[in-house]
Amino acid sequence: MSTEAAPAELTPEQQESLLRQLEFYFCDLSFPFDEFLKGQAAEDGSIAASVIAASPRIVTLAPGLDAAAREALLLSLAARSDSVLVAASGAHFKRRYPLPAEDPAAAHSVYIAGMRKQPNPIPIPYPHPSLGPGPGPSPSPKPNLTLTRHAEGR
Repeated sequence: MSTEAAPAELTPEQQESLLRQLEFYFCDLSFPFDEFLKGQAAEDGSIAASVIAASPRIVTLAPGLDAAAREALLLSLAARSDSVLVAASGAHFKRRYPLPAEDPAAAHSVYIAGMRKQPNPIPIPYPHPSLGPGPGPSPSPKPNLTLTRHAEGR
């Protein structure tokens, strides 16, 4: 089989499955824990297309294609990927973005959720001195309107 005829032999769905599998191999959930692929990586973090093309999952997703055809197909599919690049050598794949552990910007990223947008406008001590001792704080997250009105003198 010729290398140029390989993409036409697979359906668009099969090609999409191959692209998704290629992206999975390099994703944050897989690559950091895949000792085999990390062991195959070159100094720049790229992995030979022949290694990926020989993986059992890729072989299963590309039935009837020989190793060279799978390799050529994966290299052409990588052009559509937003997370995998073809390295400068033209025969290796690499991640477009660094791993989170190696990302210099990651140490500066902060995500905060569940914070109030504004503090309560009037702090009300509980129990209010004029109401006598109370059973404890209100279980409701909403401010107690009776205490708010009483604190405002209404």
